[in-house]
Amino acid sequence: MNSPGVRGGRDGPGSRAGGAYVFHLIHHTHWDREWYLPRAAFGARLVTAVDQLVSLLEEDPGLTFLLDGQTVLIEDYLRVRPDRRAALGALVAEGRIETGPWYVLADEQIPSGESVIRNLLLGSRDAGALGHRLPVLYSPDAFGHPAALPLLAAEFDLPYTVVWRGLGHQAAGSDLLRWRAADGREVLLYHLPPEGYEHGSGLSSDRGALSRSWPALRRELTARAATRHVALFIGADHHAPRRDLRHLRDALASLEPDSEVRLSGLEEFFRAAAPEARNLPLIEG
Repeated sequence: MNSPGVRGGRDGPGSRAGGAYVFHLIHHTHWDREWYLPRAAFGARLVTAVDQLVSLLEEDPGLTFLLDGQTVLIEDYLRVRPDRRAALGALVAEGRIETGPWYVLADEQIPSGESVIRNLLLGSRDAGALGHRLPVLYSPDAFGHPAALPLLAAEFDLPYTVVWRGLGHQAAGSDLLRWRAADGREVLLYHLPPEGYEHGSGLSSDRGALSRSWPALRRELTARAATRHVALFIGADHHAPRRDLRHLRDALASLEPDSEVRLSGLEEFFRAAAPEARNLPLIEG
């Protein structure tokens, strides 16, 4: 996003009501279909990772997983595992595998506007066919964002969006902002911290190790928290699901006796934070 206009809310960035925090552990992966390995190699890894994911979610009905906001990963998986469509579709329909609204995560500045629209049309169609589309315009790894992005979000009935690069890490000092399109419509924006979507990937479920690594990350996340709800992304590039997630939650809860630690989906985080997201800084452009 080029030189965004940022206006502070009435109480200033980072202000929130007093009281305990609610830390939302958002279990996810970020997946490049082709990067430092060819597509076939990453595709083989994807099949193994999603096999493990389906097994884990079937074993533990309290878990949710964000599959990077792009339905092409499910298409790639089902091309190899067509017999798993019913099992995978049931988890998507329940909102436990979060997918869409993109078909494939987009570079939003280089392709034509028509390409971006068709991308969202395909992703919305595919996620809808599986039973549920994530209502978040999830863009964790693009290098900039057009001023029209909140307009697209509104047109596709996506009330929330997530970005990392392009805004500038110190532009507002708040994790939640209002992003206004040229026609006046707005979306609720979550701005990832400087480490991006990987910020919680190094947290250990061992309480001793966690007690050493958590305080610095906690200070960073709470300093920019606009509400008592704090998103903690657990995952990174090409990460398979973690089987120790409940142990991590319990270890973190033991270090946070005055706060709540939840295993949440991204949609759940937004729905919890939105009612408290008042007087937020405004972005235009």
